[in-house]
Amino acid sequence: AGGKGGWREQRRDAVGLDTLRGWEASERARRAASAAQARTEFEARLNLAADQFLVHRANGSPTIIAGYPWFTDWGGDTMISLPGLLITRGRAGEAAHILKG
Repeated sequence: AGGKGGWREQRRDAVGLDTLRGWEASERARRAASAAQARTEFEARLNLAADQFLVHRANGSPTIIAGYPWFTDWGGDTMISLPGLLITRGRAGEAAHILKG
C-alpha cells in the first residue's frame, strides 16, 4: 500500500502540484500587472528582469538575491540594488519589508 503510486505518494504529489499551480497563477498575474504598468516594451522587459532577483526565503520572508545561479542574498548587494529594483518602481512597501527582514 505504501509503495510507488500508493496513496501517500499520490497525496504528496497532489500537494506539490497544487502549490506549484498556485504559484504559477500568481506569478502570471504579477507579470501581467507589471507589464500593464510599463509605458514601453523596454520598460516591461526591465521590470521582468528586475523581478527575477526578488525571491522569498524558506520562511516566506522576501529578499533580494545577489545573482544566479550560485549567490544567495547578501546584505551589501541588497542595499545597492534595493533602490533600483523596488523604490524607483514605486514598490517602497516591499523595500521596507525586505529591510525589516
